[in-house]
Amino acid sequence: MDHIAQSYSPIRAIDSNPGFVHHSLGGVAANIAIALSRCGCRVSLGTLVGRDTDGNRVLDLLNSENVDTEPVQLHDTQPTASYVALHGNNGNLYAAIACMDIYDNMTALHLDSMASTIGHPDLIVVDGNLPATFLENVLENLSGIFTIAVAVSASKIERFKPILANIDLLICNSIEARQLSNVDDDKPLEQHCTELMSHGLRNAIVTDGSKPTYYWSNESIKSKSVPDTEIVSTNGAGDMFATGVIFHICRTRLQLSPARLCSAVETGHKLAALALSGIDAVPDKKLIHQAIS
Repeated sequence: MDHIAQSYSPIRAIDSNPGFVHHSLGGVAANIAIALSRCGCRVSLGTLVGRDTDGNRVLDLLNSENVDTEPVQLHDTQPTASYVALHGNNGNLYAAIACMDIYDNMTALHLDSMASTIGHPDLIVVDGNLPATFLENVLENLSGIFTIAVAVSASKIERFKPILANIDLLICNSIEARQLSNVDDDKPLEQHCTELMSHGLRNAIVTDGSKPTYYWSNESIKSKSVPDTEIVSTNGAGDMFATGVIFHICRTRLQLSPARLCSAVETGHKLAALALSGIDAVPDKKLIHQAIS
């Protein structure tokens, strides 16, 4: 669950700041699953939730969004994951705490159970909240299925390093890309991208806030400017960018090329702009359809 607090004025550290709090279903995987469902895709979500009130709420909300929850597993002792964020009055993230310990309990047995209910999907999306061994099991047991990896933070991006050559597409931001490469932080972002490509990462998209988005598909690195957007809140913007990319790739039948990846980035920018211009991490279904049509 997401709990987003936003101040009315610039944040003063070590003090009480007047503002408001917004509660909603959240998490990278859930946000992407719901948004893809609102795009008209058939979506199943395999994850782990606690046997608690938040877990029940997560399942109810996902089912109400036509997301298949049969692959979801219940944990008897760990609480459902939660995310608490503090945003300034400009909508930008100031600090956040991600309580995701439950995902460290995901095992090969959970994967077997999830895989048996999902069947044979056209595409799978994994995020960096999953433990490294679980990610490796996914790539090993579901090999041959187009796989997109979505990073969640610089502290967890290293989990993708052992499987970079087996990922069909990586979506991350500039901070995560710098963490993943072996290049000094002060080097240009394009140099970090070049390093990642040399490690066998065939296709990737690297966002950098309002600066141009870098991308490559088996060849030279290209960039795409980000449209100007008035920011209300940054919550969910990265997830909606990933959703736009994933949806476009599904629509083009999983065929990647520089031109198609550029179009996918454009769709990602459109959905990210919707999230940035509102308080909800996942925009209204009607707005999403207007953006992708």
